[in-house]
Amino acid sequence: MKKRGFTIIEVVLVLAIAGLIFLMVFIALPALQRGQRNTQRKNDINRVMTAIDNYRANNSNKLPFGYDTSKRVSFFDENFVSRYIDGGVSGSLGSLSCSGDCSQFSDPNGELYGFYLWNSGKSYSAGTKEGAGNNDIKAKETDIWVFRGAKCDSEEGVAVGTGVSGNFALIYKLEGGAYYCVDNI
Repeated sequence: MKKRGFTIIEVVLVLAIAGLIFLMVFIALPALQRGQRNTQRKNDINRVMTAIDNYRANNSNKLPFGYDTSKRVSFFDENFVSRYIDGGVSGSLGSLSCSGDCSQFSDPNGELYGFYLWNSGKSYSAGTKEGAGNNDIKAKETDIWVFRGAKCDSEEGVAVGTGVSGNFALIYKLEGGAYYCVDNI
């Protein structure tokens, strides 16, 4: 009587195929998770754009940010931050403190978003924002860059000056080094 079973070659072949499948999942999973986090970031930036539109509708078409020439400082309207962005967030230029549950407006990695207002009249590229002619940059990695008088260019993440004070662009650096840019034009 002959015993039936698997040969060593069949067992090794099945283990090799299972190992390849495991390896493909192991490699693809981080990229999928990064993509999901970037999608959440894009949704958050779009939510800020909607909040700005709502603010303008309720405040005679004024923007919730600006530049005080007498003090040479950027500002973000506290009313906008506290009333138009969810999560009990309050604060000012470059940083936001939290007075309630801030999980609704945090980066997917858990750090609270901030805003950084750029006030140059020149063209600017988010890809070179660290050295873009402003020696006073104190922005964090999770800051949403607000470019006044700007619009997004055809290149991803580039804001070009328009000279129109009502125009603005929001830029955020995604994982992997790409920039996401939205504007009101």
